[in-house]
Order: sequence, then C-alpha cells, then structure tokens
Amino acid sequence: NCYIVKIANYGTNWIQENSPTSQTLYEISYPDSSNFIWTVGIGGTILKNIPNWKRKINMVHTCNAVSFINQYTGWVVGDTASIWKTTESGTNWIYQNSPSSGRDLYSVYFIDANTGYAVGEDGIKLKTTNGGSWIDLNPPNYDHLYSVYFIDANTGYTVGSNGTILKTTNG
Repeated sequence: NCYIVKIANYGTNWIQENSPTSQTLYEISYPDSSNFIWTVGIGGTILKNIPNWKRKINMVHTCNAVSFINQYTGWVVGDTASIWKTTESGTNWIYQNSPSSGRDLYSVYFIDANTGYAVGEDGIKLKTTNGGSWIDLNPPNYDHLYSVYFIDANTGYTVGSNGTILKTTNG
C-alpha cells in the first residue's frame, strides 16, 4: 500500500492516508477557497482529495508541479515542457504550448486566473498574462530552477541549483 500523510493540529500529529498510486508524488496545491487538495507526480499522476484521494487522470509525461487558484481552475507542469490547464476541476485538461524547447518544468505558480509563472531546467522562466499563452521571460541562466513563488503581483522569487536565488520586483 502507498500512503499520503495528513497534518493535524499544526504539525504535531501526522495522519497516514491511503493513496491510489504507488508513484512518487512531488507537490501539493491547496487553493484557499476550496476544500480540495491536489498532488502530482511520476507517470503523469494527478490526484485530488474529494474527500478521499482519487486519481483524476494520468498525463503522458511526469507532472512536477501543480497550482490551483480555486476549486475549478489549475495548471500542471512537467517533463518535456508540458503545461496543462483545467477549468473543470480536473475533469478535462487542455494542453498549452510552451516556448521552453522541450526542457522540463519543475514549478508553477499563479497569482490569479491570468497571471502565472513556470520555471525549470536550464533556468527557463515562463510567464502568461492570459492564463494560456506563455512567453520566455529572458535567456536562461543555466542553473535549474526548482521553485517559484510570488508574494504579490510584482514581487516574486525563484530558487534552484548551485544556491541560485532570483528575485523580480516587476513581475
């Protein structure tokens, strides 16, 4: 059996939950306005807790990161520049073209339904301002970027290999 661990009372106790997959899982997204939790992983695994963990779909490529802004709308990024979007709570997923030339994407973060960022292999940094058309922000820095997070519409951070920490103050 495979398990997912749930935190109770601010991390004092952890509760083991059954997982419908034996694949490695990489990231969790919990939109504030929803009671749903999402996780993604190897083999294109996408799981949703509704209230028990259920497999939603298997993508062709490994899914490395997930970002939901509400219970309906979310994005998944993964290997070979894959970007997928749902507006139907994971029932259907739409592939979005990526300008990252097949490089793996490791993290995705959305500020709202339109503005989002993805980072990954060789320092690739992508942005969308309409929730679907992605642009390459600038030349890669060749250090892999593993996580991206924005504290407001303009200020964001990304971190990666070799101690890389990048900050933007103009989105």
